[in-house]
Amino acid sequence: MRRGFVRNALNAGVCDVIMAMPAESEMVLATRPYYKSTYVFASRKDDDLKLTSLNDSRFAEWRVGVQLAGNDFVPPAHALAARGITGTLIPFSLYGAEGEANPQAKIMEAVARGDVDVAIVWGPFAGYFAKKIGTPLEIVPVSPSSWRSMPFTFSIAAAVRKGDAELRDQLDGALQHQCTAIQAILSEYGLPQPADGRTECANSH
Repeated sequence: MRRGFVRNALNAGVCDVIMAMPAESEMVLATRPYYKSTYVFASRKDDDLKLTSLNDSRFAEWRVGVQLAGNDFVPPAHALAARGITGTLIPFSLYGAEGEANPQAKIMEAVARGDVDVAIVWGPFAGYFAKKIGTPLEIVPVSPSSWRSMPFTFSIAAAVRKGDAELRDQLDGALQHQCTAIQAILSEYGLPQPADGRTECANSH
């Protein structure tokens, strides 16, 4: 989902539905959320960092892997930058080169190799690729859950074009009907969810 994806895909009629859109996006008409996830800290279990917060003073000493969306760091990195912690940030592109397979895996592979001490990663990517990497990794939700007006936890929905309420309502019904199966898939893929998001679709009547 590169810049302009909604305009060039959904609104251009190339597709009718986009999965995994932030439920509060103003660019689309979103279904009720079917899961919630958060940014996480990823580190090697054998390093035993006991990391719990962005306020940890050790960030100034660590090599910190951070996902880069376009030309901008993901939200939690802004909290570090505000404290003057920029020289130790190591960027990893969310998108990679055109046609590159699984560019989101690179940041997790860097953690496993020890190229970075800790990484700040969108939860679904972290959970999925952590399960595929042989090295045991620690996945901990980023705390605090927001910084200033910038949230780190998002409810995720399917999205249709604005005005297509009929299709949105059909999708809502299907997502609600399949809620148990959806939750099983999220668990199978290792997707970290905050406690209040584990039954997001069941709660979204």
